[in-house]
Amino acid sequence: MKARLSRKCAASRESRKSLFNKSTIKSDDKQEDQDEQQQQRDFPVFPNVITHFQAAGITTTPSGYKRLSEWEKIGQITGAIALVIEDKCGTPTADGFKKVAPCLTCLWPLTTYIIKLYVWVFQLAYFIFTWLPKNVALMIYGVSMCFYGGRYLTIFAAIEAFRSLGWKAFLENLQFIWEQITLVAIASAKDDDTDENKDGIADVDQLDPKSLMERKIQVFFVAIKEPQKLQAAVGYLISGYMAMLVSLKVQFARAISIALGIAEMTGPLMAVILGPLFNLLLGTNAKHWSPTFVDTAVKAFATWAAWYFYSFIGGYYTAQRGGRMFANALADFYNDSVVPVLQKCIKCFCCSCCPCRTCCIEKAERASMDVSKTYLDEFVAYSLMGLGFSYQLYYFLKTFPPGEWLGLPFPFSYIFMPLDWFEWALRFQLTWLTTTESASNFNG
Repeated sequence: MKARLSRKCAASRESRKSLFNKSTIKSDDKQEDQDEQQQQRDFPVFPNVITHFQAAGITTTPSGYKRLSEWEKIGQITGAIALVIEDKCGTPTADGFKKVAPCLTCLWPLTTYIIKLYVWVFQLAYFIFTWLPKNVALMIYGVSMCFYGGRYLTIFAAIEAFRSLGWKAFLENLQFIWEQITLVAIASAKDDDTDENKDGIADVDQLDPKSLMERKIQVFFVAIKEPQKLQAAVGYLISGYMAMLVSLKVQFARAISIALGIAEMTGPLMAVILGPLFNLLLGTNAKHWSPTFVDTAVKAFATWAAWYFYSFIGGYYTAQRGGRMFANALADFYNDSVVPVLQKCIKCFCCSCCPCRTCCIEKAERASMDVSKTYLDEFVAYSLMGLGFSYQLYYFLKTFPPGEWLGLPFPFSYIFMPLDWFEWALRFQLTWLTTTESASNFNG
């Protein structure tokens, strides 16, 4: 009797255990489906060009209130700018601006659509970066450093600096700031669709510029629910950016010294050549701006010349660093993804009566790669380094003397154009701006 009861209890425990396992499997499948749906929702939507240009001419809000179209808004803004120019610079300058104003009005929707395209591209890049395995992302990053490290020298150095200073915290703070910007944009869109005085016209189109700015500032304050966290995130990004600039100034001290020497040598000659030209173009009333323009031109030329040649030197080191990063990431990917699959395949397809089954399993277990005991990773690293640096050297000699070397093929040359602008802005800032004073002012 006791044995029968014990067997029944064991059977009930097994049934409960099987039911629990089934429910666990169902919950896991449900969680996977939810994660997949979340990824599909997070995938950025490509901006429709037809819808965008149609929206520029819409004169009603979603609730049916009358609203100024984008064309009319730009017309009002250009008209106000023309009045300011006429008051400050005179009638001839204002007349010249009025002739250009219609072109600006027509180009504004195209400009905003291009901005949306670039936002979509970087959202897509971030989505792919978060979706890919870490090792695969590092492999792609390493290949990029090998072939285009000279073109984006300071950007890759800045990324490496942020990685050492706290890359995860940087991404988290940046993502939080983007989420807050999205909340403000949604709140602003809702504010544009309000009509408190019930006259059928959106309230934002009945306000003067000063009142409209005050209203939008109030919307910003209401939309941000965690101001302390936002302040901490912005402060972290600013302090991290300052620390990155100080680190890069030390790293690229040679390029900075070359640029300063070029500016010192060419400054007097450029002043003699460009000074009278700027005086002629600016006129007698604004010729006091001539030294500023000459100084800016000298700094721009010195920055281009110094960094153009130093990018060739930096390209060698970035190719070496990128090849090593690719080889290590490839070894980790092989150990984490390929070896377990190989072991499962052997266990599934090898017959239990096969005499080589044990031997195959042992070989599969020993198939993992230890980079400290093999030269295969060095072979991959230096091979990729040679290909990458040869590619950079080819384009450097091909475009010498002047010209932008390492040109990207179409359409990537236009997709990565903001990175080119940021690269040169960062080079100019590293060369001519004093980051130590800025950092001390920030900390003070």
